[in-house]
Amino acid sequence: NFDRAVNLQQRQFQASSHWLKLLHAWRGITAAAIVLLSVFIVNRVAVLEDIEQQLSSIKNNQYELIKGHVEPGVTRDSNLKKEMIKLLQNSSSSDQQTDFLHLLLEFSQARESFSSIEIVKIGYQLERLSIDISSKQLNDVESLHAALRARGLTVDLDRLNIKPELVSGQFVVKGANSG
Repeated sequence: NFDRAVNLQQRQFQASSHWLKLLHAWRGITAAAIVLLSVFIVNRVAVLEDIEQQLSSIKNNQYELIKGHVEPGVTRDSNLKKEMIKLLQNSSSSDQQTDFLHLLLEFSQARESFSSIEIVKIGYQLERLSIDISSKQLNDVESLHAALRARGLTVDLDRLNIKPELVSGQFVVKGANSG
């Protein structure tokens, strides 16, 4: 009975861990890293939300531009590019509009293999399709010009501006009656 009456144990046994001491020293740095990671994630989410709003705005603007030219069943969420291609193929509109759409289709098909060329602005006036472009590669601009000519189009490359890091200019694609 003497064993039970005298207990020299002061507390429960705990194994001392070398790692716990190291983790305790890094506690403040870990907290700061978690805070920074949280701020980074919140920032990324905000940027993605902004990009989604911009994309939605662009889609709405595209829809507003072409809604009068496509079928009534086409919504903002439809694939507007496919709808425009379908419109081009089935178009029975006036000669001027058909000429514009034909020139735009020809240019788009020729440009497909030149991904470095970015379209800055497109205009159509007096049966001339003018397309402002920019690219980092002069060879692609010249090759696209040659490809358009090979398709039988009358094409001028105007306002060509060559800088070491960027090439910009304007393609002028002429319609059938503009000479």
